[in-house]
Amino acid sequence: IQDVDSVKEWMVSYYALVEEVDHHVGQLLDKLDEAGQTKNTLVIFTSDHGESLGSHGRRGKGTFYEESIRIPLMIRLPDKIPQGKAIDTPTASIDVFSTILDYTGNKINDRSDGMSLRRFIDDNNSNNAYDNEFVVSEMDNRNPTGDGRLTDKLGSKPNFMVVKNNWKLMIPKSASSNKRDQMYNIAIDPFEMNNLLGHNGASASKENVGKAEHLKVLLHEWLERMNGNKGLYSNPVFNAGEGHGDIAEVESRRTWRRLPIW
Repeated sequence: IQDVDSVKEWMVSYYALVEEVDHHVGQLLDKLDEAGQTKNTLVIFTSDHGESLGSHGRRGKGTFYEESIRIPLMIRLPDKIPQGKAIDTPTASIDVFSTILDYTGNKINDRSDGMSLRRFIDDNNSNNAYDNEFVVSEMDNRNPTGDGRLTDKLGSKPNFMVVKNNWKLMIPKSASSNKRDQMYNIAIDPFEMNNLLGHNGASASKENVGKAEHLKVLLHEWLERMNGNKGLYSNPVFNAGEGHGDIAEVESRRTWRRLPIW
C-alpha cells in the first residue's frame, strides 16, 4: 500500500461501522435493563478478527500481526463476574464457547477443544499437566482453484502463531520454507517492527534464541495434545498431502542457530 489517502478513506469507513455497532449494542443493553433481565443475562462482546488498515502495508486480515489478530472480548454477568476486572493473559476465540457453557451451568456438556475462561476471571487457574496460559493460532495460506489444485505451496507464509505473555512467534508449517520466522516482544515493540530473530536467526542473541525455543516447545506440545485419534497434526492428509505432518515439520524447523542446551 502506497496511497495514504486510500488508507485514510478505509479508516473513516471502518471507524464509522465501529460507531454503528457501538450504538446498536447500547440499544440491546438498554432493552435488557427495561425488561429486568440484566442480572441473569450473560453478555459477550467480541469479534472474529481485526483489520490491518494500512499497518505493515496491508489492508485486511490474513496475518498474525496485532492489528489483525487482536480483538475485543468483554463479558458481563452481574454478581458472578466482577465489574471492571481485566485479564492480561492471552486468550483465544475457541474458549468462548466453553466459557458460555460454564457460566450457564452446562460445563458437563463441553466436548470442545476450548477451555472456559472462568479460571482467569475467578483467579483459580491451575494445571499441572501442561501450560494453559498461551495461545496458538493457525491458518492455511492455500486456496482451492476448483480443479483439485491449490493456489500455493504449504509454508509460503507463516502458518502458526504462538503467544505467551508479551512474546509472539510466527513460523511456517514447512521445515524447509525459506520464509522468515518472526518473533516479537509486544511490550516493547507493539507495532512489531523489530523481528528479534533477524533475517534467519543466525545473529539472534542467546536470550532471544532461548525464547524462540520455548515458544516452539509450547507449540509442539499443543500440536501433540490436539492431534487426536485422526492424527490431525501428524497425518499429511490434513495438509492435502504436502509435507510430513505439522508435528514433524515444526519439530524439524529451526532457522535460528543451535545452542548447546537444545
